[in-house]
Amino acid sequence: MPKISVIIPVYNAEKYLKQCLESIVNQTFKDIEIICVNDGSIDNSLEILREYAACDNRIIVVNQTNQGAGIARNQGIEIARGEYIHFVDADDYIVDNAYENLYAIVNQNDLDFIKCKAYAIDEKTNSRLDISYYELNDVPKNFHNRIVNFFEAPDILVNIPVSPWLGLFKKDFVYKKHIRFNNLKCVNDRSFAFHSLISADKIMLINDYIVWHRRNVEMSLVSLRDKFFDCHFASCENIKNIIKELPKNLQDIILRRQISDIGHWYHVSKKSNSIYINEIEKSLRKFLAGIDKNLVPKNLLFFAPRMIKVSVIIPVYNVEKHIRQCLESVVNQTLKDIEIICVNDGSTDASLNILNEYAAKDSRILVVNQENLGVESARAVALEIARGEFIHFCDPDDWLSIGMYEKMIASLSASKADVVMCNTAVFDENGIYNKDEIKNYSLQFAGLQNIDLYNQKWQPVLWNKLFRKKIIDDNNIKFPYKTKTRRGYDEIFSFIYFLSSKTCFYLQDFLYNYLNRKNSLINSVRARQSPLYFDNWYNLPYLYKFIEERGYGEKEFNLFLKRYHNLTKNFFAKLPNKEIKISALKLSVDFFNTVNPKYGSIKHLSKEYVSNILMNNMSYWVLQKDLCLKAIEETGAILDELDKCKIQYIPDVIFKQIRDKKYLEVYNLIFAKMRKK
Repeated sequence: MPKISVIIPVYNAEKYLKQCLESIVNQTFKDIEIICVNDGSIDNSLEILREYAACDNRIIVVNQTNQGAGIARNQGIEIARGEYIHFVDADDYIVDNAYENLYAIVNQNDLDFIKCKAYAIDEKTNSRLDISYYELNDVPKNFHNRIVNFFEAPDILVNIPVSPWLGLFKKDFVYKKHIRFNNLKCVNDRSFAFHSLISADKIMLINDYIVWHRRNVEMSLVSLRDKFFDCHFASCENIKNIIKELPKNLQDIILRRQISDIGHWYHVSKKSNSIYINEIEKSLRKFLAGIDKNLVPKNLLFFAPRMIKVSVIIPVYNVEKHIRQCLESVVNQTLKDIEIICVNDGSTDASLNILNEYAAKDSRILVVNQENLGVESARAVALEIARGEFIHFCDPDDWLSIGMYEKMIASLSASKADVVMCNTAVFDENGIYNKDEIKNYSLQFAGLQNIDLYNQKWQPVLWNKLFRKKIIDDNNIKFPYKTKTRRGYDEIFSFIYFLSSKTCFYLQDFLYNYLNRKNSLINSVRARQSPLYFDNWYNLPYLYKFIEERGYGEKEFNLFLKRYHNLTKNFFAKLPNKEIKISALKLSVDFFNTVNPKYGSIKHLSKEYVSNILMNNMSYWVLQKDLCLKAIEETGAILDELDKCKIQYIPDVIFKQIRDKKYLEVYNLIFAKMRKK
């Protein structure tokens, strides 16, 4: 039986593997076996292993599909015959005479495991690095060179390095305590390390060096940490399960160390401008939301699960001219307990630089960077990580009046309402107060009101409202993430939120300032040349699905239809050409075909859909008689109501148009066709 089993997981390490093997086979301590587990390498690593195995009968080559270093090490553990086990990375190499010195110490003291020092070398510069962690400096010197265990000083010994290649482990100890590596792509050694730490009776730290450890190796597991950052969180969950029988105070010591390590690697990723930093930060927020805030170290305080009063969400795209005014109005609010989540949606101007400039000066600002996916996607990303009790969606070219949040929250607190709305001042790009536009956004009520979506006039825009995050979460109200929808979902979001709410506080103060820009997204749509008009039709199924899933009755469904009618009436007439009108009508027909199975003939459509929509576009139906009739048939309009519609619902302007023979022909054709039914 060999004294030491050396276990080497190997994956695409042809550049370094020979030096690693040479350093092991040439050790002065000969009583070893060398178990090399080829983890599905696609380079020449397997050939090199077989070449060395043919020359040295102490080398055993195990071949497996690519499953990761953790499983490869476990494979080695299962067949190891040595008294002690040493794990070596295939891109590292062993110090001369290391095993002879180490075995003498572990054998003499009957240790469960021993930890040593390591030299660190930068692969890119070939220079030695001074890394305190590998020098065991995180554990005081008076704990070196003597037998210790975790329970003697848990707050100190929790800092023993986790790297398995820094020491030797007694095989019987590993087997008896069922200690194994996890199967994560990265961070698969921490659970092994802490399971060993809490299970060992006899541990020793010594000042001998055992390995030359390479850093900054291209495609090493460490270099892949950013891509697989979620492995940190999964590892922490594994460790929680391992230590669950320990007293609470000892569990906290270990978990605090784990979370501190996660913070370290987050800041490494942040400093290196990792392309995965946005995903890392989102995952970090979710992870910390389930962690006792007393365990969160200083390097992660910004992400601590502390409830913030208001999360301000600002989607940003090419607004370098206006974003400073917006940010200044937010950061200088009298309410300071806010977070400001700015999602740069692939700007090609200086917007991102300005955001980063402000974030460097104000820790409340978090900048998220994404490719250009649209304003709804940007809001969706921000809403996922928002921690505020209240949510405000602010447009990047608008600005807030001083005291806006303080006044709105005071109204919510006093009234216990579900949402608060304020009045909006509208300006053009020359800074001129636009009284005509203000009429569109002025509130018709004041104080606390029960929400009545049938009778009250309210604008579905997001930016003059403060929403309760709990209502958003409880009702799973979201923006469609990474869909073709680019605009219009703000009114769907508002509509669903109001359906989920009972009361609203109408605040008559003009607290939000809206900039009506010529080249803004909404005005581009209003230019009648944009396919974004169709977003209103694409969005409606989200609202219908919500109504259907919640089991709402006819009242809510009628409200939905009324909203559909209004959208169609307002947008359809403005579509720029025949082709787009045909496409829109087909979308409408397809949608009502989807709804028909549940609501039959949809009797509710007879008056509003036929009279207000179809009849208001007489000139179009002249060109598209067949499609028009098909739409009427497929939406199930009721014949009996049409004569009443003719008088009661058709505007005077239509009667004037009917005097023209071509309109009268279509009008008679439509009614004649429907009477035959």
